[in-house]
Amino acid sequence: MPFGKKRVSSGVPQLDRLLGNLFIGDNVVWYDEAGSLALLFGAALIRESIFRKKAIVFVSFDRSPRNLLDQLGPLAQTPHLTIL
Repeated sequence: MPFGKKRVSSGVPQLDRLLGNLFIGDNVVWYDEAGSLALLFGAALIRESIFRKKAIVFVSFDRSPRNLLDQLGPLAQTPHLTIL
C-alpha cells in the first residue's frame, strides 16, 4: 500500500475485492454506453461517500443536469456531492 494512503470502499463489495479497494484521492472514471448499468455503480459510490461524509464530484458528459438529478433522486441532495 502506498505510504500514507488510506483504502476506502467503492460502495460495491465485489468491486472492492477485485480492485483491492480505492485510495483517498483516486479518480474513478465510469465509461458507459447507452443502456449500461454504470449509474448503479456511481450511485453506490455516492452512497458510500455520504456514509463516510466525504466529498465527491460527479462529472457527466452525456446526460443533462435535469436527467442526472432525476436519476440520482434523493442522492443528489447531499451537500457532499458536486455535479458538473
